[in-house]
Amino acid sequence: MEIQKREVNGKLRTVGTIEVEFDNKTEVVELIKLTFGEDLKIRNQCTSVKLVGNQPDIKIDQEKMTLLNLTKSIIKAPFEITQENISDLDKDVATEILSAFNELNTPSEKKKSN
Repeated sequence: MEIQKREVNGKLRTVGTIEVEFDNKTEVVELIKLTFGEDLKIRNQCTSVKLVGNQPDIKIDQEKMTLLNLTKSIIKAPFEITQENISDLDKDVATEILSAFNELNTPSEKKKSN
C-alpha cells in the first residue's frame, strides 16, 4: 500500500492507495485514516451495554462496525461507496480493502527515547 499525506475535503489526511481486481480490471481504491473522533463515533454506534445483575454485558456489532469503518474510510473506489455495495463485494476484494484499512488505522508503536 502506498501511503501519503494530502488534502481531502480541506483537511490534511493520511491516504492509503491500493490496487484491486474489480470486474476483471485492476482498479484503484483510496482510503483515509480515520480521526480519533470518527473512530469514537463509529464505536459508539456499534456498541451496546446492558446491566446483567451487577455486571455490564457489552455487545459489539462487528459487521456494522466493519461496514461503517470502510464506508467512512474509502474515498475512491470503482463502485458507489455504500454499506450495501461494500457488503456485496467479492470476498477477496473486500478482504484486500479491509486489510488496507487495518494497516492504515492500526496505531504504530512509537519507540521511547531515553
